[in-house]
Amino acid sequence: MGKSYKLKELLDKRDAIRKEEILSAVVKSGRSYEEIMNFLNAGSDGEKTEK
Repeated sequence: MGKSYKLKELLDKRDAIRKEEILSAVVKSGRSYEEIMNFLNAGSDGEKTEK
């Protein structure tokens, strides 16, 4: 097992944990999908930004 394989494995585990934490926070928030997406796509001044 090489170092790069181990690093990739650890990064994959970290990403999986982050995804679970984000999903849990979304469920607990009680906000709608649209509200969450509007928040995430808003700029620092609260205006929607173009992607």
